[in-house]
Amino acid sequence: MNKPKQSNGATQSKIDKKKQNKENISQKDKRSVSENIKPKVSRKNEEEEAANEKKKFLQKGHTVSRKSFEMRNKPLQRIKNKKNIDELSIRKMPFQRLIREIVQSYSEVPFRFTPQALLALHIASEDYLIGLFEDSYLCALHAKRVTLMRKDMNLARRIRGDY
Repeated sequence: MNKPKQSNGATQSKIDKKKQNKENISQKDKRSVSENIKPKVSRKNEEEEAANEKKKFLQKGHTVSRKSFEMRNKPLQRIKNKKNIDELSIRKMPFQRLIREIVQSYSEVPFRFTPQALLALHIASEDYLIGLFEDSYLCALHAKRVTLMRKDMNLARRIRGDY
């Protein structure tokens, strides 16, 4: 009589792992098919949101064409999106050179900075600049202009108390 061969635990566990991998792959294929069929984000949703914004704007008593309304909102939306992005807009090395140049102009002794200190300065300065651009663009819109000018920046700084 033939007795079945006894396999050691290592080969049996390898066989079990292969079976599990095959099952996982087949489940992933099923998931990927269902994930690929996503509801399309159509322009209708974006258009509806824009229409709702325009309705709110017009309900306040303003009269403006759709084109000029979009022209005024796009830059403001871009500025607001910059706040939510984790990436830094200004590159690290040029910013580092600028900081070192500013420090050298105020003192003759060479300073050394830790990377964390430079990163903190970088983040704080970008936050300040983004906020300043947002406020100054609102000043330009208040003056019924789309173009950002130096006087808008000065007014925003003066209102903030930075001037």
